[in-house]
Amino acid sequence: MEKDMMTQDVQSQSSGQTVSVSDVHAHVLTAVKEAFPELVTVEDYTELPDSGDFPCPVPAFLLTMPSFAHSADTGAERLLVTLDFEARVFGGSTGEGKERAIRDLVAKLALFIDGNRFGLSMQGARFVKACVDTAFPKFASLSPWLLTFQVSICIRSDGEEFVTPDTVFLSMAPEIGLKHLDKYTKVYPVEE
Repeated sequence: MEKDMMTQDVQSQSSGQTVSVSDVHAHVLTAVKEAFPELVTVEDYTELPDSGDFPCPVPAFLLTMPSFAHSADTGAERLLVTLDFEARVFGGSTGEGKERAIRDLVAKLALFIDGNRFGLSMQGARFVKACVDTAFPKFASLSPWLLTFQVSICIRSDGEEFVTPDTVFLSMAPEIGLKHLDKYTKVYPVEE
């Protein structure tokens, strides 16, 4: 039965749910809003001005995806890519303890993000780093932090759909391909 499932996946290249870059953005924002009601603003691609006031209520979680990179060829007209996300977190606390409060919030966000699939059929996100954000010195009084994380998904050859495999099989060359399905071993998801 596992081999039949693999044959269908390899032949149709449409097994699993379709996940787009927009889906990932939307689901991250929704999950953060629900898990962190103390964040007054949770949005993406908010433009931060060089002058004037801060553009939204704080505390704020502002998401961007400045890049993505090739991870590996899948051999099935899909390209595994890593989406690089940045979340700028601006605090709303004032007075004594505000620096500890923003660090606690960023640490909780990192823990929440790491391994989270955000309700999508994809690998869990990978927390990369969090640090004080010095890119906008004008807003230093808001104790800004930059939290970075990555999400890996597969992009199809048509460039419009992203698909994450839900089942992974392994074999060794030269016994690969449809003619050698009986030589493959299911490696993910691991069945206990």
